[in-house]
Amino acid sequence: MSLKPPFRGPGCPAPALLEAFSAGDQQALGSHIAGCTDCRAYVDGLISAAAEFKRARPTERFLGQIERLEAAKQRQPKRWWWPVVAGGLVAFGLALAVLRVMAPPDETRFKGAGSGLQVFLRQAGGSVVVTEDQKLHEGDELRFGFRATAAGHLVVLQLDGADQVALRSGGQLTVNPGEIVVPGAIALDGSPGPEWFISVFSPQLLDVASLQQQLRGQSKRDHLSLECGACQVDTVRAQK
Repeated sequence: MSLKPPFRGPGCPAPALLEAFSAGDQQALGSHIAGCTDCRAYVDGLISAAAEFKRARPTERFLGQIERLEAAKQRQPKRWWWPVVAGGLVAFGLALAVLRVMAPPDETRFKGAGSGLQVFLRQAGGSVVVTEDQKLHEGDELRFGFRATAAGHLVVLQLDGADQVALRSGGQLTVNPGEIVVPGAIALDGSPGPEWFISVFSPQLLDVASLQQQLRGQSKRDHLSLECGACQVDTVRAQK
């Protein structure tokens, strides 16, 4: 049964305090409750509801239910082995995850010794480095790598034949010296024309929106032009 909180006058206590009084607490409120018709009716209703609850659920019945539950638990076979097995499975899963992180994705291997951008085409048995003006096809899966000689910030962009610019590094990456494989991969669509892949590396944070704006309209050029201060720009152009 749900009781509606009483009308609360200027000196009336909060319903929570009245509920505590009905349970035997906050007895200092007794004088107010005795003289307030609304508060007294609410407390009386709480006391009546508690008494009805106890009559419907005798203590003996409640204790009997607890005893039956405990007896049922004791009759169940002990499964001490499950936490051990579960722990072993978790450890095995973690080990596999570590191995996956440590292993080069899709057997990606950098080519040459220079710094800069490399585009990898996924093929059966591994990946190969995309060369300048290589013919690519719809559905080809590409990944991007970058060899950095210093710490800095990196973005990888794609400029297609329709002069649409997409950010392919998932955001601006903070990188350390060494070989970096950009997370994720892309699948080429069927639109014809050149596909430019551009990496921009800088010791300072890059203005990605400005880079994207500058690239629009340059897909048909032989060479791209970007103004970004002391940054390193590398490009790979493919054909579809």
